[in-house]
Amino acid sequence: MNGVRSVGRDELHLTLHFIGEVAETAIPGIVKALQQLDCSPVTLCLRCVGAPMRRPPHVLWMAVERSDELEKLHRQTGMALAAAIRFQPESRRYSPHVTLARVKPFASHQAVTGYLSSAHNRKAEPFLVNSYSLFASDLSGPVPRYSAIATFSLSSQSRE
Repeated sequence: MNGVRSVGRDELHLTLHFIGEVAETAIPGIVKALQQLDCSPVTLCLRCVGAPMRRPPHVLWMAVERSDELEKLHRQTGMALAAAIRFQPESRRYSPHVTLARVKPFASHQAVTGYLSSAHNRKAEPFLVNSYSLFASDLSGPVPRYSAIATFSLSSQSRE
C-alpha cells in the first residue's frame, strides 16, 4: 500500500525495554545482568490490530495480551538494566505489541485505514516463548536493522 510498508518476518519483535544508545563497554554488563534473570517461559497471545493514538501514526501494530509472566519478564528486565547501567524504565504503562507495518509521513489516511482493514482479521494462535534476545538497532538506513547481541533462555523451573 502506498506509504505503508509491512515489516519483514525477520523484523518482527516484541520490545521489553528500549535502552537507547549505550557505550560498547556497557554491553558485557548488560549481558551479565540479563543472564541472571529468573523468569519462566511466556505464552504470547496476539490480539487486535491498531495504531498509536498520535496522528498520523508512524507504525501499525498487533497488540499482545498482557499476562503475569510477561509483566514479570518486563519488570525484571527493567530492574536488571537499572542495576547494570542505571537504566530508567519508562514511567508510562507497558504496552506490549508487535509492529506489523511502518507508515511513511506522506501516507494517506486511506492507505492507513486500508492496511488496518486488511489486517483486522489476522489471527495468531498463542505461542510459547522460551528465550529472548538483546538487540542492537541500526536506524541509519531507510529500514531499521536489528542484530542479536545475546540470547537468553527462560527457564521452565523459574522461582517466584
